[in-house]
Amino acid sequence: MTYRELAKQIFIKGKEKMDDMEVYIERNKQTKIGIFEGEIDTYTIAESEGLSLRGISGNKMGYAYTEKVDPSSID
Repeated sequence: MTYRELAKQIFIKGKEKMDDMEVYIERNKQTKIGIFEGEIDTYTIAESEGLSLRGISGNKMGYAYTEKVDPSSID
């Protein structure tokens, strides 16, 4: 499932209970290489992703965040 499809599913489920909502999905990839005296000293390869939801129902606002970005995280 793409991020766009996941966000669409969140809006479909959320509109049953929320008056307004916002979804933010982010994915980061990072590579760091450290050189010391002309040689590779350290390296790091990292990936992270997250999904946040902010919603308004009546006069109340709620917020949720997860690092598990897949369909099971929206239930």
